[in-house]
Amino acid sequence: MIVKSILSAKGRDVATIAPTATLAEATKVLAERKIGALVVTGAGGRITGIVSERDMVRAFAQHGAAAFQLPLTDVMTRKVQTCTPTDT
Repeated sequence: MIVKSILSAKGRDVATIAPTATLAEATKVLAERKIGALVVTGAGGRITGIVSERDMVRAFAQHGAAAFQLPLTDVMTRKVQTCTPTDT
């Protein structure tokens, strides 16, 4: 199946958040939107990372409740794999 087909069924809306946002802010967005990850975008909409529920669990395991105040740059996954609509 090609990515274009998946997007036609799923939609093209991508939730993003600034790298300066805190983990608490990201958690709130995930809960409100009922999603599991946010693309972290910097200046000009450039992708700087992704923060997922898994990243959050790791931060809470390491820092406890103090993790809520961490900026996303401290907990996000920086290496993001991307593709084009014609990829399979």
